[in-house]
Amino acid sequence: MPKVLASKKKTVPRRLVRLVFILLFISAAAFVWSFYNLRLTAKKMNRIAEGALQNGQNTENPQALLDKISRLILLPQNERPSIATINNVAQLQKNWPFYENARNGDVLLIYFQAKKAYIYDPEKNMIINMGSVDVMAAPVLSASSTTSTP
Repeated sequence: MPKVLASKKKTVPRRLVRLVFILLFISAAAFVWSFYNLRLTAKKMNRIAEGALQNGQNTENPQALLDKISRLILLPQNERPSIATINNVAQLQKNWPFYENARNGDVLLIYFQAKKAYIYDPEKNMIINMGSVDVMAAPVLSASSTTSTP
């Protein structure tokens, strides 16, 4: 009579299970560390931008300014922009190429929902630069340094 062999259960070695858990823990720790550093860098960039931009310093009312700019370019219609005047363009130019051709006194318009930003020169009555805004990657301004037009 032939012997019936009991089926062997295939078990995963304990060392492999421990190794997987250790790798998962290291991966999670690296993710948390990276996310923390991203937030810290964003805060530093916002402090730089806050020092170089000034709110509410436009000599004209916001609607008149938007009317002037809308004659030059089609602006997003369903959103009110955040408006700031550039004070220290050299500091901004060191950190962001978007401000390369800007000058002190130029006006920055940011449409967060439309993800668009514009630099307007009121003296020359022209758009100096425009680009897309990625708030999570590299915020242009923090919420405390922007003012919405009424």
